[in-house]
Amino acid sequence: MAQEILDERVCERRELLKKAYSISQLFEIGRWLKIAYFDKFLCCWEIDEDEASMEIASKITDDMLKQIFQNYKPHERIVFRGKYYLLSNGKLSLEGAQALINDGIRKLKSKYGSLGILLLKAIIERGGVIDLDSAREVIGLTKADTDEILSDLENFGILTLSYVGGKYREWSVPKEAFSIIDAEIMGASKKTPMISKSAGAKAGENNKLTPYLRREF
Repeated sequence: MAQEILDERVCERRELLKKAYSISQLFEIGRWLKIAYFDKFLCCWEIDEDEASMEIASKITDDMLKQIFQNYKPHERIVFRGKYYLLSNGKLSLEGAQALINDGIRKLKSKYGSLGILLLKAIIERGGVIDLDSAREVIGLTKADTDEILSDLENFGILTLSYVGGKYREWSVPKEAFSIIDAEIMGASKKTPMISKSAGAKAGENNKLTPYLRREF
């Protein structure tokens, strides 16, 4: 069990490094750590990003990881919400995002009930990415109501706004958060009956949702 946790942590550490740093930075970090793998190459463009990330991840401790983030600035606006590591606004936390995400899902259930879980589950099933129109198809509510649910999912620490182009927006779930969300919503779906898209639409038409959702098109 301990070995499984260690392997899981190393894999997540690898994904964090890949997401936070460019290949040139990974090369610099590997050289700084004096990892033998990096001595085989003259420049960063010769290395494999996956191999380089794993070489670093498997040979450092969490204390060394903290030192890396102190010495090397990660990509701006990168968000990482994993089980073991949390990166937000350039700051690394070794406590992970599990408590943050689980609390966000509890807030989602409290405010929207099974409708919120239905939407979140659909986002995960679609690969973690959704736009406003696709979300409306899932829950059958007005644009304004759907937009507010998506905004709340963002505020609750579950989604990030990943693309904005004119009036078009996309939200996404960080891939490293999938397992946390999946474990939490599977438990939620067993406790709370899911409602279908048509049921959501009918509920909206009949004004049987919370006052928060009673709006006009």
